[in-house]
Amino acid sequence: MLRKLVRRYRATHLSHTNRRALGRVVTGGKVRGRVPIFFIFTPELVHFAPFCMHEDLPGFESVIVLNAVSADDEYWLRKTLPNRPLVRLSASLRRNSQSMLAHADVLKDLCSVCPETFCIQDPDCFVTDPTFYDSVSMDPDVHFAAGPFTKSTTDHGLDIPDTFFLMLHGAAVQRIRDKFGVSADVTVELPTVAANEVRTIGYKPGEYPEQFKGYFDTLQAYWLLSLAEGRSFNKLPGDGASLYHIGGTSYLKNSDLNLSHWDFWPLSVRYFNMRLLEFDCLARFRERFSYLNDIHGAADRLVMDYPEFLKSSRYSNIDKILNAVGPVTRAF
Repeated sequence: MLRKLVRRYRATHLSHTNRRALGRVVTGGKVRGRVPIFFIFTPELVHFAPFCMHEDLPGFESVIVLNAVSADDEYWLRKTLPNRPLVRLSASLRRNSQSMLAHADVLKDLCSVCPETFCIQDPDCFVTDPTFYDSVSMDPDVHFAAGPFTKSTTDHGLDIPDTFFLMLHGAAVQRIRDKFGVSADVTVELPTVAANEVRTIGYKPGEYPEQFKGYFDTLQAYWLLSLAEGRSFNKLPGDGASLYHIGGTSYLKNSDLNLSHWDFWPLSVRYFNMRLLEFDCLARFRERFSYLNDIHGAADRLVMDYPEFLKSSRYSNIDKILNAVGPVTRAF
């Protein structure tokens, strides 16, 4: 019981602290009157920062959010991107800089401080044509979210959003939370009122959007409840044309993984990181990822063993991203 109370106190205290910090950024300075685009950086994603954000987007402002990022990396980010609003999240009562918040906890805090529309863009999601942002919008009376990425569900015939790039409406998310007792958290069993609601679109107890997982992943309960209420997802154009998602960061350190799995996804993320780290402006990160060279040698050597990868869309997408960010590297 005591341990449970301590965990609850910790979560509440950290959430209040982070909401104050996020709120100061959202309501002041460059973000005021604009739609914030939050980029949540963890240590393995920091080196993407100069390339995943765009300057001077009409109506939008990019915000750097740090989750378990070191003081040295924060200094580099502030020096490299001095005009970007930046928030460091607290994840430890003992000020342990290596403690990391769950992604769902960050989402809940963002929804709390942003009652209107806001965006979340994964740092490994690269927009190669900034006119993409001209299409980013949603009507919260009609849509529960907007974005260019979707995934198929298991056995239910309903596509749901993928979370690589999303526009959300904070008050709409909070309304679903209050009405049905759900949150952004990973969830195995829904409250009764929520379970009854998703039955109306064919989801019985024990059924999930991705059945192989055996749980509702981040925000998936919100998606289904919104669909059951009759709202829709505003599917934006651009996937594979003006923006590209790399993903698979968790595959970087797994040396036993078959790199050809999932349409070369593990190979793709390793190759992309090795190619990106060839840019001189990222020299400080090479030691952090030196294990990639220790395992594979050079990037070109890595792909020699997988000739089919060179014919894949993942390889061509990496080429498009690198061509787009190449001129950016000369600015640093």
